[in-house]
Amino acid sequence: MPRNRTILHSLAVMTLVPAVVAAAVLQAPRVLDKPQAELAEPFTNVGSVRELRDGRVLVVDNGDRALYVVDFTAGTSTQVGRPGSGPAEYRIPGTLLALAGDTTLLTDAGNNRLLVLGPDARPVTELTEAWPLPNGRRGTRLPRAIDGQGRGYFFSSPARAEPTTSTVLVQQDTVALVRAHRGAAVEDSVGYIHLAPRRITTTATAGKLTGVQVMTMPFPAQDAWQAFADGAVAIARVRDYRVEWLLPDGRRVTGRPIAFDRVKVTELDTRELVVGARSARSGGSPGGAPAGGGSPPALHWPEVKPPFPFSGVLAGTDGRLWVLRHGRAGDPRVHYDVIDRQGAVAARVDVPNGCRIVGFGARSIYVVRKDADDLQYLQRFPL
Repeated sequence: MPRNRTILHSLAVMTLVPAVVAAAVLQAPRVLDKPQAELAEPFTNVGSVRELRDGRVLVVDNGDRALYVVDFTAGTSTQVGRPGSGPAEYRIPGTLLALAGDTTLLTDAGNNRLLVLGPDARPVTELTEAWPLPNGRRGTRLPRAIDGQGRGYFFSSPARAEPTTSTVLVQQDTVALVRAHRGAAVEDSVGYIHLAPRRITTTATAGKLTGVQVMTMPFPAQDAWQAFADGAVAIARVRDYRVEWLLPDGRRVTGRPIAFDRVKVTELDTRELVVGARSARSGGSPGGAPAGGGSPPALHWPEVKPPFPFSGVLAGTDGRLWVLRHGRAGDPRVHYDVIDRQGAVAARVDVPNGCRIVGFGARSIYVVRKDADDLQYLQRFPL
């Protein structure tokens, strides 16, 4: 009997060890610090990226307001199209949306249209009425995402204000997330997104709108979402940090709240944010300062940061949601949680401070590294 107890005890220990090791692996983040490749030519402010089947990568540079195709093998970055409103031109290139057959849609808010790019990364045509505007108005809505069925994802349209002199508006605190097939007027409701407060000031002269100023306070607490190629949608709730999934079969899965530290906003945070806004070449500022100059509005800093920035949530090609976490100022690393479709943290991934994940390929992760001069370099890592 003592010998049998010893054997059973040993088996129990052996059974526990893999579970302990698995937990330790989950807690130890993977660090993306040695890329497979880095493009030598820098960008100003990398926005959207999309990998093509042949390994080339489409890149939107928000700072230059230009579209490029990157070839890591050749070490080249070539501009696609040119600024303007004519064929194959764009004014404000935005989001790259994947279609079937390696075709890509590029949103262009400057021309209120979509530019179609063929598999060779060259412009093919423009779409001006792909998703009809409400109330029969001419033009197209610009999708914030698109899935493999060709459905576009949008925020429901808020009520429009018609100012006569000057109007101060307060944005609604929730907005519906909807999706629709191309050309369809019928929308499918996906869920509701809680928004961070924004102060919207419009100025008009003789009944005509002459200016709009949108002011967002630092570290805004707002829900984030992403749509996936298979039709799944993930919504990250900022209040208690949990992820809700709408799965392709229609099931809704609500994950448990994810533990997070309430990181206090410090003087170093304020300095980093203000200096970063001044050095940014995309023309924006954290407080929405008037584009024509003048004194920026007063900023109201929160006591603590939300668990994540709403603009830092990405749809991985692995079917999981990658969530950028707010960390402490001066942290040598930037942290990401990788959330599975049960709403649980399946992995953690870190990048060095000054870097950020910008997109994914079939087997790749794309990261931007910023140098001391604020120039940005595109890197590729294995997924």
